[in-house]
Amino acid sequence: MSKESKQRRQEKSEERINNILLIPIALMLTLVPLIVRMKIIVPSEAVQSVFRKSQIVDFFAQEKAMMIILITGIMIVMLFFLFDKSKIKKDNYILFYSIGTGIFLLFSILSTIFSEYKYIALWGVPDRNEGMVVTLCYVLIMFYTLYGFNKPVHYKYILIPLGIVTGILTIIGLSQWIGKDLMIHTEIGRALIVPEKYAHLREALGTKIGSKTAYGTFSNPNYLGSFVALVFPIFFVSIFFVKDWIKQFLFTLLAFCNIFLVVASGSRAGMIGCALAVLMALFIFGRIAIKKWFITISTILAGVVILVGVNQASGGKFVLQIQRLMRDIEVIITPEDQLTIYKNKLHVREIRSEDGKVVIVMQNNALAITSLQGELGFYDQEEKPVEYEETEKVYSTKDDRFASLTFEKIFTSKENTRVAGVALCIDNKQVIPIKVDSIQGVYPIDSYTQKEIKIMDAPVIGFKGKERSGSGRGYIWSRSIPILIDSLIIGKGVDTFVMYFPQNDYISKFYALYDANIIVDKPHNMYLQIGINNGGVALIVYLILIIGYIAQSMGLYTWKSRYASIELTGIATFLGIMGYLVTGVFNDSVVGIAFISWILLGTGISINYLVSHQVTKEIET
Repeated sequence: MSKESKQRRQEKSEERINNILLIPIALMLTLVPLIVRMKIIVPSEAVQSVFRKSQIVDFFAQEKAMMIILITGIMIVMLFFLFDKSKIKKDNYILFYSIGTGIFLLFSILSTIFSEYKYIALWGVPDRNEGMVVTLCYVLIMFYTLYGFNKPVHYKYILIPLGIVTGILTIIGLSQWIGKDLMIHTEIGRALIVPEKYAHLREALGTKIGSKTAYGTFSNPNYLGSFVALVFPIFFVSIFFVKDWIKQFLFTLLAFCNIFLVVASGSRAGMIGCALAVLMALFIFGRIAIKKWFITISTILAGVVILVGVNQASGGKFVLQIQRLMRDIEVIITPEDQLTIYKNKLHVREIRSEDGKVVIVMQNNALAITSLQGELGFYDQEEKPVEYEETEKVYSTKDDRFASLTFEKIFTSKENTRVAGVALCIDNKQVIPIKVDSIQGVYPIDSYTQKEIKIMDAPVIGFKGKERSGSGRGYIWSRSIPILIDSLIIGKGVDTFVMYFPQNDYISKFYALYDANIIVDKPHNMYLQIGINNGGVALIVYLILIIGYIAQSMGLYTWKSRYASIELTGIATFLGIMGYLVTGVFNDSVVGIAFISWILLGTGISINYLVSHQVTKEIET
């Protein structure tokens, strides 16, 4: 056998092994985002006390996380048996990413070890499941992809799975948008998402998300927006560098499907991510865009027509979300001294417990609630009685000073023989339960543990008067930043944010989130999430890694007159990552989507390496 024949056989063997190594990536990309399966979890006492539930029903996180862990395990085994160590990529950038990722992992592990909630930090909080084990999987997936991706043709292991997922999500999203969710309104859908042992619960399935809103196979429409911002740029760029008209049609269709999904989800973060990716594409391809101005203008006009059509079909939802975004931007850029402090807008400024009584401080008065031998008494700030009428279920008053305050009775038993407490309601919305005790008097309690609690004013940094901006993100961010400052070196523990957020900040939550009892389980900002959970050092390193990748990509691809196919693949990947990073300002990392960003990051780093180290045949775009 000739030397050339042996070489060809060796190359074919290496390519076959390379293709085998990429199968788990394709499998993970296809399966994980689409998994929706009910799990009933009995959490620890600590988690129960925060969520106020003895059981947590999860559809969107745990099974996704388990699949990621399983496939990552398969990848490790395959690497051990199949990977050729001589193919390891080496240069200063790879060293930079390796060291940076190592530091990120080190401080994430330290945050897990020193966390007050080690089990949660290891496996993640129920209904999120993005603990240290999954974080480690993310990093392993990134490096696996980095070394597995070696040719432009390998990109099919990303494009095909993401195309399949997009198609299925479009069908599901359309059904949700018209109010006929296939997952809960069909027998097949219910059977797929609810195990047989819980079959009796299938008919009771429902969703809090209304019609005309798509959430796909994720727990929140915003996460569907994050998915779209991640994959839309890939299909959008792919339209322009394939020559086969059938592929062009498919990529155009998939891009359109993503536009529909982001509008149907109503995710402003997703819209911003997609818009920024398109603008960056115009900048990167600036020289060609100017040269081929007719195609550029035609593409922009086609995009406008599509958006107008989708907006009309959605009943003006796209324009409505843009208007809301503009209002939020206006509030955010308004100086704090020109805004009204939120406590000046409320009927109730403060609730405190003292000397066996509860005092509700209002704008111009205060109402004290006392108990004498189990009988409630109401007094104003001058200790004069306030007449409250007692009915079968509620205490209310005609006194204009306190008309906004009512108290719903909480009984000791179903027979309603004795009042055990009352629930304070402001404008008929429940705020907090108050225990009525013949010996200890009255005091606020946790609705789940029944233990006395202290109502707090949480530490605040920034966003004063802007708490409602971004659907309450101003409030959540302003209360999360102090926790971040307390986590500058070692984090609180991966995925433990909910355990440290000041859930007893009832008055502020009532104003900003319209629900005093809502559990804030995420910061609605991926960067705050990393900083608080993994630690400030981990966050800084993550940002340095991302900035390094952005700088390298911009240096390799911007304003060229010709592009090789692998360079176009690198640009598509880069823009997808950029879209996702933008949504991270408003959305969290979630297990069903974050792993895709790590796969694309590994792919992007690999492509940049190949572009930097090999001469590729240039093609006209």
